[in-house]
Amino acid sequence: SLYQALLNHPDLKSYDLSSLLVSVSGAAPMPVATLKEYESTTGANLAEGYGLPSSVRDSRGEAVSILR
Repeated sequence: SLYQALLNHPDLKSYDLSSLLVSVSGAAPMPVATLKEYESTTGANLAEGYGLPSSVRDSRGEAVSILR
């Protein structure tokens, strides 16, 4: 996934990601280990959403404030 690729980037620690508040993932479930690593590395919450292509975009999503 894009998020795993970002986490694997060799220069990730050289970027200031403190302005990230929320990131959104969709289409397939995010592995829990990737989600936790992304949130701890960036400090941003990761919200997952999905929906049918023929329906409204992100017809179902997780609230960011829900504890996992």
